Amino acid sequence: MDSMKNDESFNIKLSKIKREDANKRINSYFQDVIHPYFPNCYPRQITDEYIDGVHLSFGAIINFEPINSLLCDSDYYYNKRLEFIHYTSLNNCLNILREKSLRMYSINSMDDSFELKYASKNIFKGLSSDQINVWKSNIYSFSMCEMSVENKKESLDFWKKYGNDGYGVGLVLSIDKENQKYWYNRYLSKIHYGSKLIDEIVSKHKQFLKNQEVFHILGDNQELLLNLCCFHKPPIYKTEKEIRFLELDKCPSCGIVDLNFQHVLTGNEFPIIFVERDKNAWKRYEQKLSPNINTSSEIDISRNLKPVRFKRIAITESLHNELIDKIECPYIEKNKNLFFPKFKIKKVIIGYRYKDTDLENIRATLKELSKNHLGYEFDVEMTKLNEFF
Repeated sequence: MDSMKNDESFNIKLSKIKREDANKRINSYFQDVIHPYFPNCYPRQITDEYIDGVHLSFGAIINFEPINSLLCDSDYYYNKRLEFIHYTSLNNCLNILREKSLRMYSINSMDDSFELKYASKNIFKGLSSDQINVWKSNIYSFSMCEMSVENKKESLDFWKKYGNDGYGVGLVLSIDKENQKYWYNRYLSKIHYGSKLIDEIVSKHKQFLKNQEVFHILGDNQELLLNLCCFHKPPIYKTEKEIRFLELDKCPSCGIVDLNFQHVLTGNEFPIIFVERDKNAWKRYEQKLSPNINTSSEIDISRNLKPVRFKRIAITESLHNELIDKIECPYIEKNKNLFFPKFKIKKVIIGYRYKDTDLENIRATLKELSKNHLGYEFDVEMTKLNEFF
């Protein structure tokens, strides 16, 4: 009996020592790796339990609350006035009004082959093309520009490329800034043209783990770093001056499948670093039902006749509430006024190819559509570039 008590006492002391050591290492990790780049990023939970019954042998798993405040005061947080312009065709504009929404398309359905792959190619070498495509299918993107490109008459290339060569429109969009820090799995940033910043962050991460030798750090930090790659593009696209809004879906399958993404920055094989205290843990986890925490996606067909998935950004209060009501998670439902950005059309700018008489006809059409579908009106005016045409 005394022997059992001694063993129990020893295990308690050993557990305390390991916990204190882990806390010191995690504090160093945040001080050296996280906070120099993300000063407002703090963990929701630090644990050694990956899933119920499966634990790290020596290390820690970091869980973040996936809200925009993680990026606040970092180079991935847009801290200016939330007013942007989105160039598109006139027909698309009419459809946007009828549908009461903008469309965010899945990154793996975009024509740009550099999406996500560009910045991740050096730091996530352990991921296959199939794994990258799975990850990209859960990321939805919407692109805009700062209003300065239009106000300073620097928008000609944007009109030519996205605004139907001057026969399109520029949608001036405003986003309510009041809850920006609390957006859930939604982020807004300028595009970084080059991979220097993300390479530097990952290099610090790798060096820290190398110095620890046998201490492993897994969790949401890996996922965050991979998603931030979406805010990087090659320098040849620098003239785009893109501002990007992302909505991230949590991959529907976690557990063993998720380890494919988690281990790429550790340099260790997972059978070595995990302890399975319950041999049925993986099977039980895969059978567990999770609440729906994502807004629903829809399908369309691309110009090259391939299926593409998209999500909607509501531009009316009614559709905004309708999209959120489909989410089954009580926590998200309770905080819906904080977690979801509110977009609104503030103005429509007409392309430089149109005449003054065209402007009046277009204005009348947009006014009727906005009244019937949006429940609010907006200004319609000609682009400042029309003086050159």
